[in-house]
Amino acid sequence: MVCAFCALTMQAETFVKVTDVASLQDGDKVVMAYATGSKVSAGFSDTKKFIAATDAVFADNQATVSTPKMITLKKSGSYWNLYIDSHPVGHASGSNDLDAKYRYTTNYAISFESNGVAKIVSQTPGKNNLEVYFRYNAGSPRFNVYAANSTAVDITLYKLDESTVAVTSVALDQTEAVLRAEDVLNLQATVLPDNAVDKTLAWGSTDEAVATVTDGVVTALAKGTAKIWVKATAVENVSDTCYITVLPKAAEGDATYHAARSAAHLTEGAKVFIGTIKEGEDFVMGQYVSGDNNIKGTAATYDEARHSVTAPLQVAYTVERDGDKYLFVDHDGKYLRTISSSKLGSGANDQYAKWTLGAIDATDATVTLTAANGNKIYYNHPNNLFNIYSSIGDGSNLAAIVIYSDQAPEWPNPGTGIDEAEAEMKAEKMVRNGQVLIMRNGALYDMNGRQVKK
Repeated sequence: MVCAFCALTMQAETFVKVTDVASLQDGDKVVMAYATGSKVSAGFSDTKKFIAATDAVFADNQATVSTPKMITLKKSGSYWNLYIDSHPVGHASGSNDLDAKYRYTTNYAISFESNGVAKIVSQTPGKNNLEVYFRYNAGSPRFNVYAANSTAVDITLYKLDESTVAVTSVALDQTEAVLRAEDVLNLQATVLPDNAVDKTLAWGSTDEAVATVTDGVVTALAKGTAKIWVKATAVENVSDTCYITVLPKAAEGDATYHAARSAAHLTEGAKVFIGTIKEGEDFVMGQYVSGDNNIKGTAATYDEARHSVTAPLQVAYTVERDGDKYLFVDHDGKYLRTISSSKLGSGANDQYAKWTLGAIDATDATVTLTAANGNKIYYNHPNNLFNIYSSIGDGSNLAAIVIYSDQAPEWPNPGTGIDEAEAEMKAEKMVRNGQVLIMRNGALYDMNGRQVKK
């Protein structure tokens, strides 16, 4: 008696043995099988001249295999085309191998014998003009087209039972995110295949003191890191993760500025924080204390993913320009200046309050501010202070500075250089009377960041 519906289960999916071509439809997913040798068809071989075989365990008219590679059937008139991973299973005329370059979409006639043998016959003649059809070669395990007089053996065909399709992948739309406490993030999960029967998902957090999640809605709670995970409940080992970094909630009166990457982000009137990118140093230049020989760092919060810093507005400077020099006015109306050859402070607007802006590094936005005496501002991280030095030396104590501006756009990722917003800005360059000008927010600036009349 022929078994018309023998089940073949693969990775929690069931394939049903086919014994009648009428039960095949366009788009069916199938595998070829040789039950006697416990083999089923897998993907193309490395040479693409045959279909590889993989081990299966058969018992009670069922078989299991770890990760099935299925063949998709496409109707072509009274014939069928076969595809693996969207590539045609082609057969070149005069050959007993499959086409190695995916050049041919071959028609196959499919029929079944009374004992359940599947005949998948190429409509392109094989070697010596013989009829060839899919069979199994046990000597060099493979499924390929062979003539009837070959030593290859007959096969059976199983198709996917759509009522038992399992989830094979879950993918989140974000793999990492930076939030502030009390922020909410909606994560979207894509579950495949689309026709999976049970798409139920479970969500969780590795540290619910930092962030929680309910049906993809992430709520940031406190500073720290957590992994938000999602997994399919009907199968094992199908999951995805999003790494969450939570920063403290910005205090009232704080502002968030992004790292300036060109002089166009430091025009007259820009509000800026002067800080550092020294790893683990969350400080920007604070208010000068009379009598000090430097300026202490004020606590700030860095967002490395966006190259931004959040800090109290009272430590922000306002940019002024004097020719090609930059001046920085603090909250009290005093100017950032040198007060001796080795001391940094604040005071009157004179030559010691005028700074030369160096080239801004495109990858990390580090920059130099050089005083009239040639010394530069660096961050002394062991002592948490900003001061002027002749050079950065070996870098053991000093770190370069970064200027964060309210005119700078958000960086897409650290180290990526100019982003699309910057590219758009650069695209608005124009030349007038031999001078290169930049249009930004409706105003014209020269290459030194000075505003010019239209």
